[in-house]
This record gives sequence, C-alpha cells and structure tokens, in this order.
Amino acid sequence: MYGRPISNEPTADKATELAEIQELVRSTYVGTVLWADKDDFANVKGSTHDPKIDGLSWIGLWSKKCNNNNAPQYCTSHNWFSNDHDRPCNGDLIGGHVITGQASSREPEGATVYIYPICTRHNANNNSYMHVLYNNRGVQLKYWE
Repeated sequence: MYGRPISNEPTADKATELAEIQELVRSTYVGTVLWADKDDFANVKGSTHDPKIDGLSWIGLWSKKCNNNNAPQYCTSHNWFSNDHDRPCNGDLIGGHVITGQASSREPEGATVYIYPICTRHNANNNSYMHVLYNNRGVQLKYWE
C-alpha cells in the first residue's frame, strides 16, 4: 500500500495533503534508454495530465537526464510522419510520452513508457507513428495511469 499511516487526526494543511496524494499517482523515473536510428515509436494516448517529476516539465526532465541540461534542437522524428512524409514539424518541442512500435495506445498503470522530444504537431497526431532521426537517448518511466 502507498501513503502515510492512517490516522484519526485531521490534516491541518490541505495543500500538503493534496501534494502527497499527487505524489502517489504519477509516473516514476526509471532511467535512460538508447534507441537505434529509425526505430519506430508512437504516442501514449491520454498522457496529458501525468503529473510532472520533481517540478520539471517533461522536456526539462529529458534535457536534464539525456542532454546535459540542453534543450533539444530537433524533434526526434524531425519532418517524418508515417502517414505524410512531406509534412513538416512545427518547431515547438515538448517532452512527449511515447511507446515503441507503430500504434498509439492507452497504457496501463505500471507500463513502460518513454519521454522523447517531439514537436506539438507529432504529439497531436495519434494516427501516425514516428522514426528516431535525432535524440536517440530518452527517459524511461513507469507509467502512472
């Protein structure tokens, strides 16, 4: 079981109690991984509300763990969409929750998911998978949902 011991004493600080609860329901950092060039990956559906780790944005976590605190220069699948090879990235990079393979899906609690830099255009497209063209190193998480 997770959390602190059950007590009959009321919690005086509701903000602290809420923070403790949120700490229990979030993805956890596992480590970093290295993917090969042209490995296929796809979005994790429904990951938008995954609480951040250590107060970092997802792209901030990737930058810290995989790129010596430097922001990425390119989307990991820069200008490559499986369903539209001529569609360009838009340049707005985020840390996207992704999985290996060619199909986006919802992932169960405890599943292995990854954070890789992708543009918001890739992140908003669950009908297309991606290729690793840049940023081979990624963050591995144990998923929260």
